[in-house]
Amino acid sequence: MVPPTDIADVVEKLLPTVVNISTETALTTDAPGAPRRRETLGSGFIIGSSGLILTCAHVIEGSYAITVTLQDQTELRATLLAGSKIADVAVLKITASKPLPTVKLGDSDDVRVGQPVFVIGNPGGLGGSVTAGIVSAVNRNISVSSYDDYIQTDAAINHGNSGGPMFNLAGEVIGMNATIYSPSNTSGSIGLGFAIPANNLKFTSASLIQYGRINSGYFGLDLQQMTGDVAASFGRPDMAGAIVTSIAASSAAATAGFEVGDVLLRIGTHTLSDPRAAMRAIAETEPGTSTEVQLWRDHKLQTLTIRAQDPPAGQEAKNAELVVPAPEAKINAPDLGMKLAALTDYIRGEQKLRQNQTGVLVTEIVPFNVADDRGIKAGEVLLRADTEKLSSPADVTDYFDRLRAAKAPFATLLVQGQRGRRWVALPLVGAP
Repeated sequence: MVPPTDIADVVEKLLPTVVNISTETALTTDAPGAPRRRETLGSGFIIGSSGLILTCAHVIEGSYAITVTLQDQTELRATLLAGSKIADVAVLKITASKPLPTVKLGDSDDVRVGQPVFVIGNPGGLGGSVTAGIVSAVNRNISVSSYDDYIQTDAAINHGNSGGPMFNLAGEVIGMNATIYSPSNTSGSIGLGFAIPANNLKFTSASLIQYGRINSGYFGLDLQQMTGDVAASFGRPDMAGAIVTSIAASSAAATAGFEVGDVLLRIGTHTLSDPRAAMRAIAETEPGTSTEVQLWRDHKLQTLTIRAQDPPAGQEAKNAELVVPAPEAKINAPDLGMKLAALTDYIRGEQKLRQNQTGVLVTEIVPFNVADDRGIKAGEVLLRADTEKLSSPADVTDYFDRLRAAKAPFATLLVQGQRGRRWVALPLVGAP
């Protein structure tokens, strides 16, 4: 790896634009004692000062709770505005107390093999980690979708970096780190990391924000990679472009006069190097708009005009929308998802507590609710509410009710568990 020139000043300015993302996903299991949730980690970057964040769709897919941590360690709950599994892009929204610093999306068409890059992200949950390297390749096809166009880098990208930005030395985002190649799920970076190019992000994020989905166009064409032999037989000087192998009946392409055997060379302003480039250009043609297509037919250049249409029902592009399940309704009850009991001599003996143990016993936790979110477990003992000692379940509910009446955002409890004592702040759901 060839390290880039000194980037400390650039990194210092960019660190506040990168966020850590943690998610919680419900696990379905009947096994007693089995975990009910899985936490995953990822990264993201701020594209709107009002709190718009870009990340990978796979980072948050299936999660019911998304938490964003800013560089100053402020934790904020995020909501999903929209996402696409095919594009692997999701737009999140947080509400911050002040305008946030944002990144600048660069022109990924200018990216060159060998140029220095650096990435910032949350590998292994460590947060705020910077690695550097070079661009190893562009337009990589790693068989994720028919639109693959990844930037490959040898900068160290590990689990948790997904959704984080890849920067050039000017501090512009040229890609979003999406995946790595590693021999096993437990191994880390071996110098094969892949990022979604910034120009692809510009289209997908704008479409997701405006429409809530990728508003992709459809021509009705099946395409094939050009080969040397076919290029020679068609009278083409190179293997650029995509060959039409079939045309859907009554499609936009059929109406526009496309023919099987046409070689697509340009769609609008997009020069086509291969079928994947053609698929991306078609997707970026908004339904209902017309564009010119330059093609090779009968050993000469020709131009057709086509009006893009919506993909038919069931088409991949239509079914690629990301759906994050809504969290189960948080319990708006005095116990916030805890079932409590006063300590008696019998309960102290059953729970193997000291005979002089004070407090209130947590007998059950309702899954995916407030106390569960904050890690309180059945069998633990609530000792204090702020500075007040607790001796009965009524003490706890009375404390919560007083805080709600005062419109306090949190209740603070001293909890005793197997690993000792800890303070826990519970958000007061339903506070007036």
